[in-house]
Amino acid sequence: MSLSTLRRWLLEQPSFEKRMDEVIRTGVLDEFPAIVPANAVQEHNWPNLLLCGSALARSEIADEQRIALRIADTCLKLKSTSDEERAAAAIILDTMANRRSVALAKNRELIPRGFEASLPIPLRADFLKRSSQDRIHASDDQRHPANRFQVDFWNALNSNQWISASAPTSAGKSFLLRLWVAEVLRKRKGALVAFIVPTRALIQEFADGFSQDVAEGVLKDVTLHSLPIEEEFAAGVGHLFVFTQERLHILLSRRKDLAFTLLVVDEAQKVGDGCRGILLEQVIAECMRRSIETQIVFASPFVENPAYLNRGAPESQRAHSVEREVTTVTQNLIFTSQKRGAPDIWNVSFVAGEKEIAVGSVTLPFRATSPAKRLSTVAFALRSPSGGNLVYANGAMDAEKFAQHLSEGFRDQGIASLENEPRIAELIKLVRKTVHKNYLLVQTLKHGVAFHYGNMPLLIRTEIEALFRENVLHFLVCTATLIEGINLPCKVIFLRGPTKGRGNPMEPVDFWNLAGRAGRWGTEFHGTIVCIDPNSNDVWKEPPPRKRVRQRILAATEKTLNSADALLDYIASGYRIEAGLDYAEYDYTLTFLFHSLLRGDDLSNLPSAKEVPLETRERLQAVLKAELETLPLPSDLIFRHAGILPHALAALLAEFQKMSPEELVQLAPVLPESDDAVARYEAIFGFIDTHLRANWRYAADFDGKRLRGLAITAVNWMRGKPLAVLISNMEWVNDRRAKPVKLARLIVDVMNDVEEYARFKIPKYLRAFLDVLYFHTRQAGMSELIRELPNLELWLELGVSVRTQLSLMELGISRTGAIEVFELMVNHDMNKTDTLAWLQSSDPAVLINLPELVKREIARVLARFAPVI
Repeated sequence: MSLSTLRRWLLEQPSFEKRMDEVIRTGVLDEFPAIVPANAVQEHNWPNLLLCGSALARSEIADEQRIALRIADTCLKLKSTSDEERAAAAIILDTMANRRSVALAKNRELIPRGFEASLPIPLRADFLKRSSQDRIHASDDQRHPANRFQVDFWNALNSNQWISASAPTSAGKSFLLRLWVAEVLRKRKGALVAFIVPTRALIQEFADGFSQDVAEGVLKDVTLHSLPIEEEFAAGVGHLFVFTQERLHILLSRRKDLAFTLLVVDEAQKVGDGCRGILLEQVIAECMRRSIETQIVFASPFVENPAYLNRGAPESQRAHSVEREVTTVTQNLIFTSQKRGAPDIWNVSFVAGEKEIAVGSVTLPFRATSPAKRLSTVAFALRSPSGGNLVYANGAMDAEKFAQHLSEGFRDQGIASLENEPRIAELIKLVRKTVHKNYLLVQTLKHGVAFHYGNMPLLIRTEIEALFRENVLHFLVCTATLIEGINLPCKVIFLRGPTKGRGNPMEPVDFWNLAGRAGRWGTEFHGTIVCIDPNSNDVWKEPPPRKRVRQRILAATEKTLNSADALLDYIASGYRIEAGLDYAEYDYTLTFLFHSLLRGDDLSNLPSAKEVPLETRERLQAVLKAELETLPLPSDLIFRHAGILPHALAALLAEFQKMSPEELVQLAPVLPESDDAVARYEAIFGFIDTHLRANWRYAADFDGKRLRGLAITAVNWMRGKPLAVLISNMEWVNDRRAKPVKLARLIVDVMNDVEEYARFKIPKYLRAFLDVLYFHTRQAGMSELIRELPNLELWLELGVSVRTQLSLMELGISRTGAIEVFELMVNHDMNKTDTLAWLQSSDPAVLINLPELVKREIARVLARFAPVI
């Protein structure tokens, strides 16, 4: 009987299935001591189970790997197992090339550090052989332990120009991407590398990682960039750009000569995410157009069609996709529902496909008297006592509500307050100063509970994440920002009717992407996803997924072009604005197509347009070309302004041409510190709203003063005012409204305005407005009338307008920190090098009154740039 046949036979045996059910129950009960077992816990025949696990560990089939991993992980964690049994479990992990879990077991003293030396000679020989085989060999002579997916990925990177790699969360993609970036920069002196991530939070995360690589000498002679600041890039050294697609788009539009040696696209499946997905495809296409030699690497969570991302590869370039369902961490899917007739008792079951294993029940410490309290109360009752508890909320206000419930639970049970814990006290002090003295986070932190959503100040979010990772916090309540790939590992995730966005049930792929945060590789052996009220159709609009599913990638551009006839109707209607508001993807797709035609491409050469019927594609191309022939603006403007139609830009130009020089001057931008800045930007926003299809008044208006409110927010944001000042200003306005909103709602609204308008919509439309204005005044010989502010969109995105503050942020200091530090400085025009020199030469006494978290940021920056010894 072959080994593969033996494995299949083993899994078909009812007795083995029954024994594995008991292993699962034991593992869950060990994780959650509050659960009362449904039945007496059975003894395990570990020698037999470990023998079975050893046979299954050599399999390439994911289900068989998962069983082997569960046997090994459970054996390692239980106190009742012997040293010999735990050593055998470690051998199973090693057989699966899972050395990070072996290292975790050593760190937790579950196995001796040198356990392999005591193995019998044949086992020791196998161990050493695998240690040699399951490694990646870098050009600096370093040999890194790797799992099978990582080895496949590394081999593909070394022999292909286009690579698309896909594996489940915790397979080690990020580690390998960082390793490959270092490899390219080492081999190609002066290489330019672009690393695209989907969010600003991930810019910070990866930039911190690469900065650490620089500090440790892994990256040498490399300059790291996280902001699209116009500057000359020094020759003879490598340059690494860690950007979102928006920032890369800005840089490409400013530097027409820029071409990359390597382009890495992390979370590449987001090419299907609406307008941002279209922009992502556009910048990838532009990078390829500039250099066919650019190596392009896509990394995505486990998808079913990774090769799809290579569809744009030129025929002359080798393309390859890598996918492997490698299993590195055991995950438990738990359903918990109220016991019939006993609302304070909740039954707990382990779920695997259609199978459910009754584990036991938990008694709630408080009555769940409302739907909102069902999530927080069950989470409180089932929490892991060692921390790592994460609650998913559908929005910012829900997150605050759940955090309030949980913190009240700790207070009611007399669990010691954490407000005197130094780092908690520092964070509370910073929150009071930079947000609001009555912000709910101040109260919940005292009891070890925090909430986290994307619009909060970065320094506060980052410290919350650090406290959570280090198990200082008992609970973290998080929103959909967690789905965006933030590396925030946890032990348990609690969900109840999760949505992604307002009212949209969470798709299975997002559910499993979120679930991937539970039990991150090298941090935990197990991760658990707890679904509350899973059988309620009122709560779960779509039933919680019982089996892991793969996402199918489809570019947002292709989705739009699948309805090319509707797109042609939209054009024929004169781009009716109500359709543009409902289908913003139309405008982004069209600007992408316009730009492609201006570059000399035929639509048939665009990967996303190849499936459009020939007749429809030719008609679409003819219509777009006809419009371009009448365009009174330079072609570069089309690329610079993704999502803003040439039709709208031309209409804006026509309005400027009707105006007198005096009228144009009243629409010229001013520095944010100007006394008339608010009035000037209010006038500009009104013009944009009327003539550039922004529709900000239409989207939301408060007492007819929406544009003035946005102007106040944008100007104060550019002035570098703390969020607390913006909130205070809106408190004054709120007090004079006919229907004032509560403080919690007001704070969230101000944060939303900063994120949605000041950092995104206003820069997008303002950049287009100014480009057309500057073009017109140059053409009309009136350039001297208008002061050009080249970095206005960057000032808005980052919330500062001083070069020295920008340099502080590019060094890795948050906006909050940059504002605080700049208060001690005079020179407003220092570049990154000069700013670093100022920090390095500053007397510590000068910095002593800065908030502790800011001083810690400065210390991290100085450590990164310290000479490598």
